[in-house]
Amino acid sequence: FATIAGDVRHRDVTKLADGPVDERTFADWSMRFRSVPSADFKRFLEPSPSASASATRLLLLLQAFVNQ
Repeated sequence: FATIAGDVRHRDVTKLADGPVDERTFADWSMRFRSVPSADFKRFLEPSPSASASATRLLLLLQAFVNQ
């Protein structure tokens, strides 16, 4: 996080959650941009039954950005 926050290419970096996690929510996610078909993207906006409370809150935040 400190590396990203200190990088001049990023502005207004805000930490949304902090703490231990049992497993990565997006285990196959790489840090790059790519377009995703709408139907595929909607699949990622549905929290899994095993998602932690933090992961669910982050997905709800993402949903708010998508629905604007």
